[in-house]
Amino acid sequence: MIILDAEDQRPSKQDIPGAGLTLRFPEKAVARSDSPLPDYETSEARQKFLLQTASDRKIFDTRLWRAILYAFLIYVLLSAVIGVPIVLLRKHKPTPPYVNDPPPPPPPWDPSSSFGVSNAGLWSLDDADTAGCNWMTIREDPEHNIFTGSIQHSIPPLGSLLIRSNASCTTPDFGDLAGNLTVGMNPDSSATQVLFQVNVTASSGELLYNTGACFNDLGPDRGLFVYVTRNITTADYLELNISVLFPRTEPDTFLDNFVTYLPGFSQGFGNLTDLVYFTNLAIEGAWRDILSTALAASRISVRNSFASIRGAFYASQSICLDSIKGNLITDVTLTSDPSEQALTSLTLDTGDGGIDARVTLVAPTTHTFVADVKTFNGPLKIHVNHDPSTPPMPLQLTVQNNLAATQVFLDNKYEGLFSVQTKLDKVTVQQSNETDPEGQRRTLRFNQNSSDRVGGWVGWGKQPGSGDAVPQGQVKITASLGPALLQLGS
Repeated sequence: MIILDAEDQRPSKQDIPGAGLTLRFPEKAVARSDSPLPDYETSEARQKFLLQTASDRKIFDTRLWRAILYAFLIYVLLSAVIGVPIVLLRKHKPTPPYVNDPPPPPPPWDPSSSFGVSNAGLWSLDDADTAGCNWMTIREDPEHNIFTGSIQHSIPPLGSLLIRSNASCTTPDFGDLAGNLTVGMNPDSSATQVLFQVNVTASSGELLYNTGACFNDLGPDRGLFVYVTRNITTADYLELNISVLFPRTEPDTFLDNFVTYLPGFSQGFGNLTDLVYFTNLAIEGAWRDILSTALAASRISVRNSFASIRGAFYASQSICLDSIKGNLITDVTLTSDPSEQALTSLTLDTGDGGIDARVTLVAPTTHTFVADVKTFNGPLKIHVNHDPSTPPMPLQLTVQNNLAATQVFLDNKYEGLFSVQTKLDKVTVQQSNETDPEGQRRTLRFNQNSSDRVGGWVGWGKQPGSGDAVPQGQVKITASLGPALLQLGS
């Protein structure tokens, strides 16, 4: 037996199967690798995503900054348009008036404008060379807190005269202001001009020197302006008394316009019908009564918001007595003016006040009278009578009330239709047993007669037909929560 050495027993490379150059294929990749790095496809996908996100973010940032820029430009533009005028306005805002400064002139009154107190109570101080604004006499009593001033001035009795004050507009408490206007005839028979007198009493010298009275002699704004240039506090007291005296001259005095605007003043007018006549008479107050003994004008307007209107008035074209909470207690005479127009109108209007009126119709020939009487929460009573020398006139009368009783009395010369109605109360229509001088009785016909509505016709003789050219009157009375009475032939 042959025994080989150890080296000879090792197999040679020729004896090993597959010995020599060998080509090996890579092992098949598994689904999830243990390596922390992503594979090629994942890395490429992530890179594309990051590039797309960066591009979108860049576009968004560009749009955002562009929007911010536009907003800033709009802000600058609005600041220039709105802010600059406000700054200029504040810069040029006038400072409060000093003690001796005159009041700011109100807008001038335009006499060609529609007649009425609201637009007729203004005048200006443009004619300063003819206007006096200083107190003629001043008396001081500091120990008793009494400071007085007075001034008087005369103006020819022609054209227009205006009396206005802002004193009642400077304080919300009218108890601290006592104002009074008196208009009458001058007891001095030799006087030829309208005499104005103004007296003031103040609780301090500072208040006195902040109060003034200015006169204007020229143009349509002639008259008196009484002013206060500072507010009246509860510690102040101010009393203003204005007197206007007309001359007793021949021929009679005729004025185009006489206008007052005195909200905090009581106003009293004497009997001016004998020697003074106005084309337009406009009186306006607010907190204190207006009293007329006798005033005559073609057109009359009296407005008093929270106080009464009382007295006698004579008008040939129109008259309006107007209030909100005040009573209207008046005697009104309506006359015809054929040279001006074919009708004369009356308006009585208040809200939370009563009406007690007596109306007399005066016309030599046929003339139409129109009357509108209205209140909301107050008793209403009106008497309408023809003057003894006046034949029956066509009267158009409308009466309205809501929460109180309504009474209408027509004399036996009224001829025409009537209608009376109420919602929640009773209607009553009565006729007195009267006859004409020939013994003919008045005719009363009803076309409707119920507890809340009564209508018909009243007159002498036969009722005119629709085709007859006979002027007839018409009365319409409307009430809501109060009774309504119509008395025919009072």
